[in-house]
Amino acid sequence: MVDTWLVFGAVVVTSIVAPVVLTFFTGHQRREDKREDWARQDQVKADLMAENKRVADVLQAENRKVMESSQLTQEKLNEVHTLVNSNLTAELRDGRDSTQRILALMGEVIELRRASGKEPTAETLAVYESTRRKLAEQDAVLADRTPAG
Repeated sequence: MVDTWLVFGAVVVTSIVAPVVLTFFTGHQRREDKREDWARQDQVKADLMAENKRVADVLQAENRKVMESSQLTQEKLNEVHTLVNSNLTAELRDGRDSTQRILALMGEVIELRRASGKEPTAETLAVYESTRRKLAEQDAVLADRTPAG
């Protein structure tokens, strides 16, 4: 009978103690697995943040290079624009001066014809008037191109 009680006691103890011990060790193992998983996640996060910083630094350096290149290009374009504008303005002035000389000569011809008692032709008067309007337009264009000051 003692053997029966011993067996019964052993069965009861193992039935109660074994699940408690297994639960304890399983819980402990699961907590350890979670800690390792969290540590891995922290490491992945740190690696990603380091990589993001490296990429941001590279992008920043590249953006600086692009900005410097853009500024240099803009300076060159401004220089070309100034040269083209000054050359164009000079050409416009030359054209205006030529038109003014032609207009003066046409005026002389008209006066000479009238002084000789002949009226200038309608075509001559039309060309004179057209040239006078052209000179006024050229003056307006040059006034727009010349800075005030």
